[in-house]
Amino acid sequence: MSLEASSEGARQWAFPANDYRAAVVRLATVSVRRVQHLVWGAVELVPTEVPVPACLVDHWANAPGTRGLTLVYGQTAMSVAEGLAWYEAARDGQLHVPRRAGNAVHATPFASEPAWGALLAEVSAPFAAPWHDGPRIHRLVPMSDVALEVSGLRGDGTEEQIGVTEAARRRRRGLAHSREWFARRIGFDAWQWDDWLGAVALIAPNPLCRTLLTSIHERCPTTGAETILVEAEPREGADLSTLTVELLERRADGWARSWPFVLDAYGRGIVTLGGRAASVGLTARCNVRGLLAHREPAPFWRTVNWSMGFAAQRGRVAVPSGGRARPAATQDFTFYDVQHHSIGEAPTEVAVSRLSRLVSRREVRRGTTADDELIFVPGDRERAVDFIRARLGRATTRALVVDPFVEPRDLYEFGIQDRRRGLATTFLRSPAGLNAATSLPDLGTHPLGHHLQLQTRHLRGQLGADAPVVLLMNTIVFHDRLLVVDDAVWMMGHSLNQVGLTEISTMVRLRAPEAMLSVAVRAVQEAQPIDRWEPPPDQQSACIDGFGI
Repeated sequence: MSLEASSEGARQWAFPANDYRAAVVRLATVSVRRVQHLVWGAVELVPTEVPVPACLVDHWANAPGTRGLTLVYGQTAMSVAEGLAWYEAARDGQLHVPRRAGNAVHATPFASEPAWGALLAEVSAPFAAPWHDGPRIHRLVPMSDVALEVSGLRGDGTEEQIGVTEAARRRRRGLAHSREWFARRIGFDAWQWDDWLGAVALIAPNPLCRTLLTSIHERCPTTGAETILVEAEPREGADLSTLTVELLERRADGWARSWPFVLDAYGRGIVTLGGRAASVGLTARCNVRGLLAHREPAPFWRTVNWSMGFAAQRGRVAVPSGGRARPAATQDFTFYDVQHHSIGEAPTEVAVSRLSRLVSRREVRRGTTADDELIFVPGDRERAVDFIRARLGRATTRALVVDPFVEPRDLYEFGIQDRRRGLATTFLRSPAGLNAATSLPDLGTHPLGHHLQLQTRHLRGQLGADAPVVLLMNTIVFHDRLLVVDDAVWMMGHSLNQVGLTEISTMVRLRAPEAMLSVAVRAVQEAQPIDRWEPPPDQQSACIDGFGI
């Protein structure tokens, strides 16, 4: 017969009485002036083959940063019927310390999710143990904010404020230690999971199977048709005769087919597909217990590819002074070589590049790309420079800066960061303004174009083909500033030398960069190298021949 909750007329839970040997109530609270407030609780049902955890109670009085709170954690083993009765009492607003009905625990009103008596399969819960293998879960969801005594352990952000005191820093460190104390006992940081803070869960692991696995069993060498093996590892004494498994296949454009079957006495089932498997998932349903497992379709690991970057060369470049705010300095950098390895079916370069493009376009459609919009406030110069340098350093096929007002200093700040050897950063600049007389420390006053030529030659002499390249816009002239890394394009409101200084700067990643990327590539192809620039005749005699630092 099925177990019932203690109140008459309540819905029955969908599992027989002999599925589980015991229940363990886990309860985390904070206590102040003898009043306990709920942090998190759970009733974990223990399958017959699993040892029952020992009972324990632990507490930490006057926990650091909490201003007098006591942290309490306990776990109590009891019969399944007692555990379900405790869970039902929590739903009805009568939450209490297990086996101490008079010791109430304050909590907000709860709502059942899903309906009372039903269980959700394959819940990704932060407190689930590996042996649960995707347990079925019911939860009591708090319908209002948790008590201030509980939410206060998250911290109030004092440390980020200007003028922070040492006392505030000590309190934040103390709160972090208090949250860590709970995390070591309940298995997760409840303050990082707002949907579980102040909640109570019922955890019902699969009572029939420890694991459910799918793998490619055989492949026809002529047709490529594949056979899929489904293996269930039965729990001790479990009867799999009531279990029906349905294999599901999903291909690129939608669902393909499903194959329902019954496992044999060893917990195995074999399905022959008509061709090569795409993404395969499964559903396991019991005639008595209902839905036990649902695995979303996923592709098989046919190939494992990885790349390894090796530091190939360390270098140092002298960076000339850019004025009082930018003194002369030296900058270290690393070139690295990349080696590619694969195990399994090695894909062709055409397939890899096409797959990369398809994934990128899918991310654009779904709006899941990172770094979509960044705002740099005045004084954010260091963060802005680090962000741009990091993106350029990750480039594998293209590193391009389109900026009509590139200055000599930009070649050092954004052209010699750690990066892949053989991939130089290209700067595309407007020819306008190159005749302007520009003063640089140690180099005197000369046309800006001549300064760019000298600095480019200086870097080329040290780095060779890895030196940054400066090109001048020709027929295609940009007003906007662009940062192009491989196939990603960011638009910038300021030139490189002004981002994050005295005005608010923005960078926005284009969701559909193909058109802008095509124009930028064509502009680079038509551009002229800075070496071909010549100063006006009246300024040629003033240009210096060497790099005087």
